[in-house]
Amino acid sequence: MTTERRAAAIAQTVSDLTWCATIPHTIDQVIGIYAERTASSSRPMRSGMTNDEILSRLTASTDSGGGKGGHSDPTAMAALWGEPDATDDDDTVATIRAAIALCHETATEISAICADTLLSARWTPPAATTLTAQVATTVAHVHRWTPQLEHTAANLDGDELAHLDTLVRIALAETADWLHAKAFGIWDIHRGETLTPAVQRTLVECRVHATFTAMPPLAVSEKGLCSQCETFQERHRCEPTEAILRRWDYGQAATPGQITEAKATSRRPKRKVG
Repeated sequence: MTTERRAAAIAQTVSDLTWCATIPHTIDQVIGIYAERTASSSRPMRSGMTNDEILSRLTASTDSGGGKGGHSDPTAMAALWGEPDATDDDDTVATIRAAIALCHETATEISAICADTLLSARWTPPAATTLTAQVATTVAHVHRWTPQLEHTAANLDGDELAHLDTLVRIALAETADWLHAKAFGIWDIHRGETLTPAVQRTLVECRVHATFTAMPPLAVSEKGLCSQCETFQERHRCEPTEAILRRWDYGQAATPGQITEAKATSRRPKRKVG
């Protein structure tokens, strides 16, 4: 693998992973979209968990070393590369996680190979609390060792250089390309889909309070009454009077006499205006 091909692979890797760590299509957002769109079926995964359960487990765990999704994990690798045992059920989220873990571990391994030529002090990456943070940390690894990569390659023997090239071209670049394509596919399909927006009901002031007070509460129903007035109306078959509203302002209930007056008022014929 020539210097130019390594440089091109690294540039494409950075581009692919950066896309997956950029709002509005971070990898966590993409997984959220996917989980939301498939939540209605709640079909169990091969692991026995639903999409939501897997999403919760993934966002709660960002172990990137030697665990699930690492080089030594044949199940995760099989899921990533599409082996038959990984296609029994919908393992989309699991394969995305496997790809993120593989990219991170590969970038870390290349960093270790370049360690002797890295001029800066040993670097401890920030703790990755989300999958998106893990992707961003991987990009930071790549940026750190890229300037030293060719100097390192020039000092490796044939087998060591072949191993480095495999890490750069396949384990890192091709995996990042798969991750970007998968994430973009999910995001591109669903980004144009919008749920039918709820029709915002026009805010209306309580018509009883509005008659007597400067700052009436909002109505809560088509009757045009606030919750307190509506409860009173349903209980006494009449609307509260100004005197009752004043009692309410002081935190006191209407008196029996006021309720009787309110009922009498409601029975009086309304005057016609004009």
